[in-house]
Amino acid sequence: QEHEKLKSDLEENQQMLLHAQEEVERLVKEQEDAQKEVDVLTDEIKIIKTRDQASRLQILQKNVEVNNQELDATRGAIATRALEMEALKQLHGAEEEDLRKALASIQASNDE
Repeated sequence: QEHEKLKSDLEENQQMLLHAQEEVERLVKEQEDAQKEVDVLTDEIKIIKTRDQASRLQILQKNVEVNNQELDATRGAIATRALEMEALKQLHGAEEEDLRKALASIQASNDE
């Protein structure tokens, strides 16, 4: 009878061990599946970050292009202003020369 009890306990322990082993295998499989999901999500995050960086890079490139266009326009305006100033200087110089000649002429006629 004790032998039967021991045999029964042994069988029960073996069943519990089998269930525990099955549970461990199931949990290991769940862990593997979860790790695969983590890996997939990590890859997706990397792709999104890369896209996001590419998107930011495109925005920065557009901003640089716009700034370069504004810079070119400003350079053009500066060159135009420089030419206008040069023309005004020449005009002012010519007017000054005409005024000097007129003044000299008036002084010459006054001297006579």
